[in-house]
Amino acid sequence: ITLQAGGSLAANNIDFGVGSTLEFNGPLDGGGNTIPYYFKGAIANGNNAILNVNTKSLTAYHSTIGTVAEINIGAGNFFAIDASAGDVTILNAQAINFGVPDSALVLSNLTGVGVKNILLAADLVAPGANGGDVVFNGGVNGLNIGSNVAGTARNIGDGGGDKFNTLLIYNAVTITDDVNLEGIQNVHINNNAAFTSSTAFNAGAIQINDATYTIDANNGNLNVPAGNIQFAHANAQLILQNTSGNDRTITLGANIDPD
Repeated sequence: ITLQAGGSLAANNIDFGVGSTLEFNGPLDGGGNTIPYYFKGAIANGNNAILNVNTKSLTAYHSTIGTVAEINIGAGNFFAIDASAGDVTILNAQAINFGVPDSALVLSNLTGVGVKNILLAADLVAPGANGGDVVFNGGVNGLNIGSNVAGTARNIGDGGGDKFNTLLIYNAVTITDDVNLEGIQNVHINNNAAFTSSTAFNAGAIQINDATYTIDANNGNLNVPAGNIQFAHANAQLILQNTSGNDRTITLGANIDPD
């Protein structure tokens, strides 16, 4: 059974029977501009579900989006999972597929009260070499990206294989040490962002705009390549710190060049 939605969808409960597919096919506006559609409501039996994102911009707001078995993001489309209503766990017996080249997955907390968490139960697999984009937006309250099992590593992309093209950071975002970002080709820390990660420095290139990038050695000594960090704005800030109660060493593999 396939249900096609030509716009947004809000319901108290969406119950998926066996073999059910929900497609969002909302059009652009009359001027060819993107309309931000939304998907609101608790999902039941998401293990039966396939969600096809065939519209340019769709945001899911309920934590049960993490139960949907398969999410397909069409080429050139943005699919956002917003944790404003509560923490979300994704990739738990769930496949998120990107229709490259410029499909994007957005993880955000834009309207919630307080910091929210989006947790990964498995690796987020890139669709190919330098294909697909990821966006983290913490809004004013902040967003933590972590593993659903503390200390169990989760990879975003594959550092030795297929990598995502770009990770875009907006506002306050913290990534825990068990989430590896080596599988990202380019990290852009955008204006006014406050980004904390002790694994992002292994990405291909890191561009700091009018923003702050913090590397914290609270969980152990760190080896930072450093040569891949670019200061793209006069107000760009890089903070190397240790918030633990123990001595730590941060070793730089190259000069930090602000030019």
